[in-house]
Amino acid sequence: MKLALIVTLMCIIIGMLTLYDGYLKTIKSDRLLNQLDIVDEEIEKCDDHFKMKKLIALRKKIKKKLNSPWL
Repeated sequence: MKLALIVTLMCIIIGMLTLYDGYLKTIKSDRLLNQLDIVDEEIEKCDDHFKMKKLIALRKKIKKKLNSPWL
């Protein structure tokens, strides 16, 4: 009886942690998409060549993080 209770509680805890991990990944990907939109807007407004190169490098870095399986 005690073993069944412990196993049930462990399953509930593991399920809750899995849901929380998915929630954190969703927040992170949403934040990266917002940053990508901001960088795209700044690239459109930019006149300085050096600043534009830096923004494009930042955009590539954000896209790489967004496409990473370890998000």
